[in-house]
Amino acid sequence: MTKTKAISLVSVLAVLILAGSWSYLNLVRETQGKSYWEWHNLREQGFEQLRRELRPLIDVAKGAHFNAEQVAAQAKKVDAAAKAIPTLFEAVAPAGAAGPEIWASSSEFGQILNAFLSKTSSLSTNPPATAEDLRAAIDAIQLDCAECHRNYRD
Repeated sequence: MTKTKAISLVSVLAVLILAGSWSYLNLVRETQGKSYWEWHNLREQGFEQLRRELRPLIDVAKGAHFNAEQVAAQAKKVDAAAKAIPTLFEAVAPAGAAGPEIWASSSEFGQILNAFLSKTSSLSTNPPATAEDLRAAIDAIQLDCAECHRNYRD
């Protein structure tokens, strides 16, 4: 191996080691007492809970039997799960699967999140009286989910 190739190889390895070290430190760095992985897992758990609570309403909106009392009770669970989401996206938290644009002050993330929260709150406080009303409410909520994922998810 020539001296030039050896120097080039050592340089590349040094850059890779430094980049890997920086990435590792970024992943284990704590923010508000939580590491990147803890924030990431909390977000994943929060959204999984929200999906679990939404699923029965989505099924009814798609044609399963409509029972107004059950829909009202489930809507309260959806709203509670949705209200837990904003605390998982504090500006000091590492990005995780969220795109870096989410943390920009010019981001519309807060507006989309607030619209979503308004819809889940309305679903809870004014539960749909018919399957058609539920379908419209679920469609609107899912549009907010899709917009946020399209704009801000890695």
